[in-house]
Amino acid sequence: MVETIKLAAGFSIADMYPSVKMLSVITGIRPRLEEMHKRTDQILENIVNQHKEGNKVETGKEQVKEDLVDVLLKFQKHGDLEFPLTDNGIKAVILDLK
Repeated sequence: MVETIKLAAGFSIADMYPSVKMLSVITGIRPRLEEMHKRTDQILENIVNQHKEGNKVETGKEQVKEDLVDVLLKFQKHGDLEFPLTDNGIKAVILDLK
């Protein structure tokens, strides 16, 4: 994630001339950002899925401490919100905390 932030925060000549789309390809920034986005999304997806599986296994067992992801998954499951909380929304919250 640190590399993603560095890439996104860095300066690129393609930022100065956004109408010249080839510059982002030539500089290699865009493909690297897209690859980092895919990797980051997969990591966050794994975190959410691990918590979903952990919640299924832990039901009926000794109470364990909940973290933010567990709380967000409870909100998602109960659906008491005005807007539905999706897995992408949960991943966005996790990423925003970084």
